[in-house]
Amino acid sequence: MFHFNSSTNYIIRFLLIIFLGIIIRYNSDDYEKVIGYWKEKEYNFKVISFSGSRDYIIKGVGTDSVERLFEVSNFWEIADYLQPGDSIIKAKGSTKLKLIKHNPDTMFVFPLIVDGEVVWR
Repeated sequence: MFHFNSSTNYIIRFLLIIFLGIIIRYNSDDYEKVIGYWKEKEYNFKVISFSGSRDYIIKGVGTDSVERLFEVSNFWEIADYLQPGDSIIKAKGSTKLKLIKHNPDTMFVFPLIVDGEVVWR
């Protein structure tokens, strides 16, 4: 076994605390970056089709009647509810995504969920 004197133990503890602090700070920065990225997105379109793995790639028609692909994070967990004909609306600066069902007229509001935490901003 290793035997360290008290000053070596102090240095090891100090380095461990610094290392843990860096990891915690790094994770906190990533969390805020993810939230910031998705908060800046703005959506207002009708769903034509969709697929997803890491994020949803949704083919839709925007308010300008142009068909395009939209990237929507799976952090909103909409896959069980999403169908062609539904509308997706999200205001820039918000983490709330609205899914308006085409039949019957029902609206769901989904919070952003990052690292298991619900983000209502």
